[in-house]
Amino acid sequence: MHRLSPSEAAKSRASSPRQEEIEAIIVEAIRPISSPGQARHRAEWDARMAVARAAEDEACLADEHDNSKEADAIATAACFRVNECARLIVQAPVHGLDDIKLLAEVLH
Repeated sequence: MHRLSPSEAAKSRASSPRQEEIEAIIVEAIRPISSPGQARHRAEWDARMAVARAAEDEACLADEHDNSKEADAIATAACFRVNECARLIVQAPVHGLDDIKLLAEVLH
């Protein structure tokens, strides 16, 4: 037999929900999102960002020495890989607070 959740029980009756049903619904609604651990793409994001930052620094130094074409190509490729990772993160389902933090970082 299927046991109704507090919100389902409240909806199934024509009368108003009882006090304990209202409390159960509120508790269910405000329960924090459980966090299963580190965000799924966190390590990949951090690694790609580190490579992109280093490539950008290298491109800036190369500009000063007129060796910028190769450094610009490396920086562009690194930025492309960061954008690929960002697309994965934005499309991934959110399972916890760590996912929300990573998503906020990506969108910033």
